[in-house]
Amino acid sequence: MSFAAMPDLIVDSVELERTGEATGVNVLVRGIGASLGTQVIAGVLAGSAGAAGPQPTTRAYAVSFTVAAAGTPIAAAVALLIPRPRNHQKVPRPKREAGPPSDVSDALSAPRTEVGKRSGSPCPSD
Repeated sequence: MSFAAMPDLIVDSVELERTGEATGVNVLVRGIGASLGTQVIAGVLAGSAGAAGPQPTTRAYAVSFTVAAAGTPIAAAVALLIPRPRNHQKVPRPKREAGPPSDVSDALSAPRTEVGKRSGSPCPSD
């Protein structure tokens, strides 16, 4: 859920000229975090497998979930360090006209001559 909201927070928190840099750092940090988290859990699970059997033990799964749960308050503390959005000058976006482009509306409003065919078709087979 936070992955979807994070780009909006980032764009609102930085100057317009630095938006690309900030979102790039977000993607980089997210990738590093996912890689490290996966490897830590994989290491715990692989460390429990041994001569007794190739499968991780139940205790290893419990330790893995405990490690993941311990990361939650750390992530929450880091989230509190995210700067609040500033009032940056927004770049005005050009206003779009309502409705479809003219060539599409012309084609849609052309009268039908037969089922599935329109009058004035440029194709000779129609």
